[in-house]
Amino acid sequence: MMAVTAAVASVFVGCSKNSSESTNFPNALVTVKTATDGSCYLQLDNNNTILPTNVSKNPFGKQVRALTCLKDLKSMVGVYNNSAEVVWMDSVLTKSVVPAKSTTPPVWGYGYGADAVDVYDSWVTVLEDNYLTIRFRAYFNNSGNVHRMNLVYGGNPENPYELVFTHDSGETASYFRYSFDGIVAFDLTKIPGLTSEKSALVTVRYKSGIKEGEQRIYFAYPGNDFSDVSMVDYSGETSTVESVK
Repeated sequence: MMAVTAAVASVFVGCSKNSSESTNFPNALVTVKTATDGSCYLQLDNNNTILPTNVSKNPFGKQVRALTCLKDLKSMVGVYNNSAEVVWMDSVLTKSVVPAKSTTPPVWGYGYGADAVDVYDSWVTVLEDNYLTIRFRAYFNNSGNVHRMNLVYGGNPENPYELVFTHDSGETASYFRYSFDGIVAFDLTKIPGLTSEKSALVTVRYKSGIKEGEQRIYFAYPGNDFSDVSMVDYSGETSTVESVK
């Protein structure tokens, strides 16, 4: 599996052995939720829910985004429109967005860090279910530092849906020799007005290490709303593992 640089909790559960499909890699990115009766269910995107047939309680104790390997996906009628067997789940570092800080003089990143970070064009870089999940590459010199990733809102009064993805490496160097990969998810519900929009364009600015300057990427809100459930294949990559908050 990919070396996920966020602090993750892993859940491995028993499953049937009658499938030849690989279970080493994730095939879905989900939100792990708790129903009103205390049972666990998975939100696959804006439209599809999954009842895990072999997981009764939320194993993480709170709502988080997670990579998971699912088997035996079946349509069903009722509260949930799909069921599946969970082979394993790894929680992704899940955070709320943060408000821009006022700094004098103004600084890039609004006080949350201005170190280089790049965003992967990946199936896990996605806006759905009021979460923006980002697969990223960050840079460092000294192993062992805590890297802080944040998504900042409120910095541009002319565009309330312009966000800044920041990286604070804990270092003061202007040049970084090493890199690592990670995944982080941000809860967007604190952004004023966003969840009441039927559609909106979310802009994410970040300070690139590869292109050496500010870059922008765009996401359509509310994001994915698939009519059919589709699983993906993911070959994974390994990288240096660093601590991320």
